[in-house]
Amino acid sequence: MSEPSQPLVTVAITSYERADLFRLCLESVCAQTHRELEIFVHDNSISDAIHDIVADIGDPRIVYERNSPNLSDVIILNHQKAFTPRNGKYHIVLSSDWTLVPEAIGAMVAKLEAEPRACAARAGHVQRDLGSGRDKPVAGKFENVKGARGDGELYDCRALIEAAFFTLTGVGIIYHTLLPSDLLRYTNLSKVYLHAGYEHQAGLELLMLKPWLAVLKAPLFVELIHPDRYQSGGYRAYEKFGEWVARARFFENSYPELLARDFNPFKLRAGLALGFLRCMFRHDERPAEAAAYVARYGSQILFSALLWPVYRPIAFVRWHLKQAGKRIKRRRRDRAGR
Repeated sequence: MSEPSQPLVTVAITSYERADLFRLCLESVCAQTHRELEIFVHDNSISDAIHDIVADIGDPRIVYERNSPNLSDVIILNHQKAFTPRNGKYHIVLSSDWTLVPEAIGAMVAKLEAEPRACAARAGHVQRDLGSGRDKPVAGKFENVKGARGDGELYDCRALIEAAFFTLTGVGIIYHTLLPSDLLRYTNLSKVYLHAGYEHQAGLELLMLKPWLAVLKAPLFVELIHPDRYQSGGYRAYEKFGEWVARARFFENSYPELLARDFNPFKLRAGLALGFLRCMFRHDERPAEAAAYVARYGSQILFSALLWPVYRPIAFVRWHLKQAGKRIKRRRRDRAGR
């Protein structure tokens, strides 16, 4: 009896020039011990260098897609296509200046197969200085979040969502993350590259879909540090302000579901008010607009606080009247049964 095949994984690589880095990235993907891969290269380079490397490597699993050159918003289109669900059960998007250790995809697939209630699988990474060849470990961003289970590789999505409004500086679990492909259709991934905030909003939406996030502590990714790092310019301006706008947008869009899951909206509003308050004191983070958000969420908190002393006595009286009504109905039933 033949062994069951491994789950098919879609690997999408976004590339623009930097052929030497792209080669390292693609070679690391082709060398994965998990062999069941379909590899999509999304290229919006001006030159043919990326195409030539794909042809030189010659792996039949690679599908090369040439997009328009990197002008204006075309770079966004390149990344949008990278998040398009394909044939794989799992999906991962890589930047061309990141590489994988050989067992990376296999380890993440095994984690998701063992934990079907996990919304995604992340892993640790190191930064490699290409000039010196030295690796620098990067601290795990979720280590201080309460809610880890077992070996510390499963994090409670609810705890992560709440932490994102206070202590978690950024969600950032979309790129370089193994995602179940069926979940790609339920998160707002259409604008993830337009601004860092969109990526964090999509991450929060992803965390709403399942109860756990798998985080493997082993350094399975390598971020290549080099002088030709992309300059995203205006796309990622006002980074902190944009991240808090993303949180506010997530809060407003998901409000009914947050209530249904018994999140504390008062607490989340307080987190939003504090986040925008910090932006108010930074000239490069749109302080005037941040002040408007502070006024919006701060006034809601103040209004709730003022009504609380009035609401509590009313709620207390209503509860006692309700209990009295139940007692009267119970006595009537008892009398009728005699």
